[in-house]
Amino acid sequence: MMDVRWNLDLSKIYRAPIFQTRSARDAQYQLSRQLVDHGLRWFPGEVSASLYRRELNRISLMILQYGTEVEVSPLTFEDFTLVQMPLKGAVQIESAGTCIRVVPGEVAVVPRGCPVRLLWEPGCEQLILRLPDSLLADAGDTPHGVASLAGARLPSGLAAGVHWCQERTREAPGSHRGMAVPLAGSSKPNWTDSVYKIRADLIDPWIGMLQQAVSLLPAGNTHLLHPAWLNQFEQTLAGFVYAHQPTVLKAAERFDDGGPDEVTPGYRAGQCSQLDRLEDYIRSRLFAPLSLADLARAAGVTARTLNVVCHRHRGVAPMTLVRNLRLDAARQRLLSGLPVSITEVAMEYGFGHLGRFSAYYRERFGELPKQTGRALKEAQCAQSPQLDSRRLAAMAS
Repeated sequence: MMDVRWNLDLSKIYRAPIFQTRSARDAQYQLSRQLVDHGLRWFPGEVSASLYRRELNRISLMILQYGTEVEVSPLTFEDFTLVQMPLKGAVQIESAGTCIRVVPGEVAVVPRGCPVRLLWEPGCEQLILRLPDSLLADAGDTPHGVASLAGARLPSGLAAGVHWCQERTREAPGSHRGMAVPLAGSSKPNWTDSVYKIRADLIDPWIGMLQQAVSLLPAGNTHLLHPAWLNQFEQTLAGFVYAHQPTVLKAAERFDDGGPDEVTPGYRAGQCSQLDRLEDYIRSRLFAPLSLADLARAAGVTARTLNVVCHRHRGVAPMTLVRNLRLDAARQRLLSGLPVSITEVAMEYGFGHLGRFSAYYRERFGELPKQTGRALKEAQCAQSPQLDSRRLAAMAS
């Protein structure tokens, strides 16, 4: 089965049913065995619970639904974190005073050690990843050793996703303020946020890595992949989730080694050659996928220095600068008066998700793309009678 929202092929998971039941008691028993002991409070409605589950290596991928509305009160997760992605319907998650509602197109993370309450709305179905803490606790200390890969190579698409994540993780506060992603020797990761959503502009790279994870599920019961390679890939997935907590990201974007930078007001071309080279490079590749490493090479600086330059002169992180320049170009296209659709403009400038494009556009310009187009048409219509009257006056004279 294909999830059209994310273009994820989930058929390998749907072919592995664990249970399907219309009994509330049986559903609770089965789920307690599969995840963690928990309480269920069922609301009026038809129970139609099912669970599908596949194992990558240490990561579990599950698709779960209850049918009717249900309140879930599990015991605290002691040694794993859950990533929850609604495929249909919505779920409300409460933990440590934080309450979020997650809908299709969004990704929520429930870290280990947080008391949590979940309210599944009627008809909700979710893709759930179970990430064991061991993936973070031994990150950087692969049991088989990186050298033992003996030349094993990643598929090009996966290599790009892994490289992107590794570059972003190096920019997390672990390299700035001592809030590191756990390395070898640490027992459990120190999560800073209770429950949170993955930021909207980070969902596309997450979905790219998740699609690779689904495609790597073995057709049978035996993996053909090198175990050290697979272990590193799973650590990359877990590290991405950990490194992109809101608190961690906020700290990473505000600080470098010397603390917060002042933004240089009224930047003019020529003030910073690195920034000029960077922006020229971005504008020449407004559609192409760009990584932090690509940007650093184009500017001729390290990723750390690039982050400082962008914050000092533009007040944003490098990847946010890329998005802003693409949005600026998209707006100019919409204001050009040429007969193009909003979807065409979004795709032309590298925005594969129309909803997120509209949200970014409104955040930057204070209006939706369709409002820009509507305002342009109204202005053109308002000018037309004036032009006609001027033509008539000229003919009369």
